[in-house]
Amino acid sequence: MTNEHHDKKYDFFKSRSFAEKMCDSRILVNRKRFFDKKPLLEHVDETDCVRLVTILQNLEERGMLADWAIGGATALSNYTSAIPTVGIDIFGHFPAATGSQAVAAYLQQAYDAVEYDDMLKIGSLYLRFLPLESANPVDREAAVQAVRIAGGFVIFPVEYLICSMLLTNMKKHFSHLLLIKSEQPYDPAMLQAVLDRFALRERWEALPL
Repeated sequence: MTNEHHDKKYDFFKSRSFAEKMCDSRILVNRKRFFDKKPLLEHVDETDCVRLVTILQNLEERGMLADWAIGGATALSNYTSAIPTVGIDIFGHFPAATGSQAVAAYLQQAYDAVEYDDMLKIGSLYLRFLPLESANPVDREAAVQAVRIAGGFVIFPVEYLICSMLLTNMKKHFSHLLLIKSEQPYDPAMLQAVLDRFALRERWEALPL
């Protein structure tokens, strides 16, 4: 494949919708699982993604989840090409006294959810509910600044996703940070403001272009 063909293919996948990128992410996950000789996970299609929004809105209407927003690698995919990840990180407030446990109990009853590691599996989706109260300060602010995109999804802004990765400083995030820094899908002024607020400018500037 020539560089031109590679660039066109990458641009095509980068321009896909958020729901389409969630489907692409599962394909990438299964590609790796195949080579690692691990069982493949179920295929994700766009109806699964539409159902996710319905489930979250249903929880919101029942007063079981408030101020929810999708973060992590799933949200990051909106700003670049699909990133392989299994779990969908859903941050929010859980007003019920039993918190996310009440959400889990309801989803098990209403949507046949089953526990899978630290996630809830509903159909082909793996959901990880994370209380904002115990999130890092960047993610807490990101939820306040979350943006609504096509399809009814609410996601963290890319500037906060960058800072969250810098703050946690995990090795698995390094390639994502390099990709984002090279593509620059962020607002420079907003990014600098968030970097300064959380004292992360030095870590960002240390990343090579």
